[in-house]
Amino acid sequence: MGTKKQFESAIKDYKRALELNPSSETAHNDLAWLYVTCPDSIFRNPQAGVTHALKACELTQFEDWNLLDTLATAFRENKQRDKAVEFLNKAIQKAPSQEKNKLQTKLQNFDKS
Repeated sequence: MGTKKQFESAIKDYKRALELNPSSETAHNDLAWLYVTCPDSIFRNPQAGVTHALKACELTQFEDWNLLDTLATAFRENKQRDKAVEFLNKAIQKAPSQEKNKLQTKLQNFDKS
């Protein structure tokens, strides 16, 4: 019961943060990540995840590898594999060297599940 309330509360907090600052790429990104990776399927919303991840990337001119990774994950959860691969490749290009391997592995695993 506790975790359900936490997810609900987190979503509410992110939405509130976006009301106060609609151009917060961090709030858009965090909300997107929660919508596409939440272990409780009640709170999963891949379409909203794509919307918020796209907004975060737009706000940073698609230059932030971490936000691009979120967008790729959102597209994957939304069954848009081609776009997921496209944006994960962009994330890999922009990622610092210590993150590239992790993202490469993620890309290889896209085809396995």
